[in-house]
Amino acid sequence: MAMNVIGLLLGAVLTVQPLANEDFLEPSILNEVDHAIAKAPRHSCASFVLPFATNGLTRSAMAIKLVSAQRPDGRWYFGTNDVTFAALHLLESLARAERPNPPRRLMVGVTEYVRTNKLRQVSVHSFYCEALARAGHSSVVIPAVSDTSVYESLIASLDAIIITGGEDINPARYRATVSPRCGKPNLGRDNYDWAVLTEAVRQRKPLLGICRGVQFMNVFFGGTLYQDIPSELPQSLGTGHCIGNYNKMWITPSAHTNIIVKGTRLANVLGEAPLLVNSLHHQAVKDIAPGFRVAARATDGIVEAIEGIDYPAVGLQFHPEAIFGEDRVHPDYDYDRLGIIFKDLMKLLTGKGNQE
Repeated sequence: MAMNVIGLLLGAVLTVQPLANEDFLEPSILNEVDHAIAKAPRHSCASFVLPFATNGLTRSAMAIKLVSAQRPDGRWYFGTNDVTFAALHLLESLARAERPNPPRRLMVGVTEYVRTNKLRQVSVHSFYCEALARAGHSSVVIPAVSDTSVYESLIASLDAIIITGGEDINPARYRATVSPRCGKPNLGRDNYDWAVLTEAVRQRKPLLGICRGVQFMNVFFGGTLYQDIPSELPQSLGTGHCIGNYNKMWITPSAHTNIIVKGTRLANVLGEAPLLVNSLHHQAVKDIAPGFRVAARATDGIVEAIEGIDYPAVGLQFHPEAIFGEDRVHPDYDYDRLGIIFKDLMKLLTGKGNQE
């Protein structure tokens, strides 16, 4: 039917000749048109082959003759017959409809570290941005600013937000007495993360928390933390949760195994097989925030991942960005599996694909 419609549109202006070539590949129609017009003298005839798919399985092509092809101002004009112009755009639309849509590039916000040095530079480790880039996504660092009202428009432009790692969180945020083993909190960072999350949740933006990010997300939604694993949970792996240096996490051996909980979004994306992970934390999620559930635990029972039941959020205690954002070096790590966290980010956070 499509061939009949095109034939009627083209009429006597264009000569249409179907070519019996089932193996004919389909390059961009507009590139073919552009190439033919560029080669043709003004006010002359140009003949070339355009690909056309009649359906998803059968391919054919058409030889089309353009009459008086000219492009005076960057636009395409084919003679003085508007039907010709419409027919070519119909060809383009039909052919593009047969091709699958390319994966959509997400725009992901990344929270910064809010360092309190004299230079007060906006900073975050490149692992986060590199991991997103390797997954085919774009990233923008959300700067800490005094006028937090600017977050409304900035966050509105994002598809998702990553809450990054950093220092211990002020125990006052989860109504706890400060432990002598708790590290010195970065109050500026706490205030900044709270402001970003407040606006992100208001707009119902999907969230991925990593390390401190999962802890802060749990606190924000009403959960609590262990302030120091070795002293509060002596039966755990102890220092086994704090191994290596973040700047060299991709060459540091795995710290422990995580057991992924069946039926969670994390399991749907990564599978249920045990996962070897890196680890660099001495605090951990204690009481799970209302509306969240455990998605993975270490073999000693410590929570290693949580996810929102209704809210599109996932928190990871380990650092997949420090593995996937670097070259494949250490044999402990399943780079492809960890990379799925970023490649299928929206499926992980929302249960839906990146295109939806």
